[in-house]
Amino acid sequence: MALRMARPVRLKNSPNVYFRGRIPADVLAKARGTTIIVPVGPERLRVKVSKTAVELKFSLGTSDKREGALRHAAAADYVLKYWDALRRGPAKLTHKQAVALAGEIYADLTRVFENNPAKFDWQEVQKINQEAFAGEYGVGRLLIGEEARCKASIAERFGGFADVVLARHGLVVDDDSRTKLAFEVGRALNLSAKRLQRNAQGDYSPDPNLAAFGRFDMPASGAQGGMSWDDLVDAWAKEANPKQATIDQWRSTLRELEANSGVRNPAALTKDHVVRWKETLLDAGLSQSSINDSKLAALNTVLNWAVNNGKLEINVARGVKVRRKKQPGSDMKGFSDEQAAAILRAAASSAASTYRWVPFLCALSGARVSELTQLRGADIAQQDGIFFMRLRNDAGSVKNDPSEREVPLHPHLIETGFLEFAKSKGSGPLFYNPARRAKGAKKPPPKIVAKNVGSWVRKLKIEGVGRRFRLDPQHGWRHRFKTKARAKLVPDSVIDRIQGQTPATVGHAYGTAELRTMYDVVRSIEVPGFEAQPARAA
Repeated sequence: MALRMARPVRLKNSPNVYFRGRIPADVLAKARGTTIIVPVGPERLRVKVSKTAVELKFSLGTSDKREGALRHAAAADYVLKYWDALRRGPAKLTHKQAVALAGEIYADLTRVFENNPAKFDWQEVQKINQEAFAGEYGVGRLLIGEEARCKASIAERFGGFADVVLARHGLVVDDDSRTKLAFEVGRALNLSAKRLQRNAQGDYSPDPNLAAFGRFDMPASGAQGGMSWDDLVDAWAKEANPKQATIDQWRSTLRELEANSGVRNPAALTKDHVVRWKETLLDAGLSQSSINDSKLAALNTVLNWAVNNGKLEINVARGVKVRRKKQPGSDMKGFSDEQAAAILRAAASSAASTYRWVPFLCALSGARVSELTQLRGADIAQQDGIFFMRLRNDAGSVKNDPSEREVPLHPHLIETGFLEFAKSKGSGPLFYNPARRAKGAKKPPPKIVAKNVGSWVRKLKIEGVGRRFRLDPQHGWRHRFKTKARAKLVPDSVIDRIQGQTPATVGHAYGTAELRTMYDVVRSIEVPGFEAQPARAA
């Protein structure tokens, strides 16, 4: 579309950066003569589209190139939504929707002024508001007829606020809906003035008004025919073909976003919504990796797919992430010899096959716990006298392409009966029974088993083990394996191949590590707490 060519520019007679982009031909007639309220930095700029305009041009209010680029991106996001709203035609607001939108204005105003409310005379504000309701404000009071005076006065006093909240959601509404919204905004501003007046008098008790406005739901005529978040995830999943657990998790994540933002339609989402959601997640105590690598990653993936497939014009979540400087002493650690020995001794005496074998598999392969808990009997094989396990996506899921691999079995596992245990399970899963899966369960069995293994290690209460000690029961084995292999001067490229990690450089991605090479590395890893194992293939 033409507006994709919109770009920040500089004009000869102004130091400021400008927004400039052609108006799409299919909405040109509807756009001419309208006024667009565009977010420009902290302000909302009213841009009048002339009756002969073919492009949109306005100052971004800054001469700084970097700030101009940021403001341009936010403005372009809104302008694209405005063109789309014109294509759909004006929406109609219900009374409930108007009240909910007015509630956003209430929340904004009270939040901005509650710290220093004595700055304004809130009784005078209420007086002016009442004049508007009575038809005695601005040019409206000059009109003939009480209804006309009231309508014009309310529009002049509260219409600008109404336009701001409509712009936030990318909405174009009919005249009746705007009138309805302006009236509700006036009521909300009166309540806000009363609340701020109480704040100025020292009353900061909980605000009962916030919940009374309710949550805003987009009108049924929303963009893209009312596309929902579930619709978007389903469309992405049809092409990407991810695991059902991923689909369920991402649906849940995007419903969290919907609940936080009040935006049911992806086309109405703005960068402000995404940033506020990120801040809510931070306030809830989620880690940087949980927010960036789970929540925001899911949102970015489906929005990028929607842009690439013509469902949306722009990914408003692009660039939004938690940026925190890594604190000294925050790196995770691997198990010490003493800690590893204590866990493995407990595993060796366990009657539960999961706790008997999974810790040893982790210790002697450096694999992820969930990769091992999804192992099947069919995944254990032999080649040239070397027994190995195949880690495959079709067994459950793996993190990425390098995670699909063959990993040799350590001699200790063979000496202590792991092959016989695997054979007893046939070709099916080694560590869970699919027939026992609860109906309607969402989480994959291997993930549940992996979590149980972590809980089992914690219950051993080994000194220094736990996330508060920067030693995670799940990942401590991976750190330990890499440390021990490096101590034997094994190249990182070989260790990464064994552990299923992405090569650090393009050069490391060339070639591969042969099974015999990897076996020599694996069998060199000592088993803490047990006698040295024979250095030969089974």
